[in-house]
Amino acid sequence: DFGLRAAYLDGSGNSSGALGLGIDGRATLVRHSEQFPLDGSLTAGFGALFSNDNSHFLIPLGISLGREVLLEGSEVSFTPYVAPVITPNFGDGPDDILLGLGLGVDIALSKSFDARVSGALGDYDGVGIGLAWHK
Repeated sequence: DFGLRAAYLDGSGNSSGALGLGIDGRATLVRHSEQFPLDGSLTAGFGALFSNDNSHFLIPLGISLGREVLLEGSEVSFTPYVAPVITPNFGDGPDDILLGLGLGVDIALSKSFDARVSGALGDYDGVGIGLAWHK
């Protein structure tokens, strides 16, 4: 699957008042089984940050490990996950590689609508809250 993203970053330093645009994709690597209790996917993306006449580009690459938990008698499910990520970045400012660990939960409110809460630790940190519509 793939996704399109747009965000406003309210931070400090170079990200203050930044507009973020991106695309991301995911490919399944492993499904949970008796031998391995988690689902795993390869994740990749391309993102751009624009602020104060500067532009910066990121290419996050990672693995996501998690497992869906269904609520009995309901369409609602929770998918907690962990996602180590390596992100080469370039553009205005220093070019380097960022390392991070994403932690989050996707809450499927229906078959086509999710609420998502996530956080990141490492070279970049923060909290994200989003809504996702999918087919």
